[in-house]
Amino acid sequence: MLYRSRIVEAGDTSRIVTAPAHPYTRLLVGSAPTLSSGPTDRVQRERLRAGLFVS
Repeated sequence: MLYRSRIVEAGDTSRIVTAPAHPYTRLLVGSAPTLSSGPTDRVQRERLRAGLFVS
């Protein structure tokens, strides 16, 4: 996974999708629409986004 032109996460695709380690990867995986998308998903994405852009 690239973030700001740097490799921040590498490995088996299924592991990265099911257990992302980097905040940017978590944000990308969390942004995928699901059938159960609702306020809870939106709140989680906002929290991830806030944590990602703090540093």
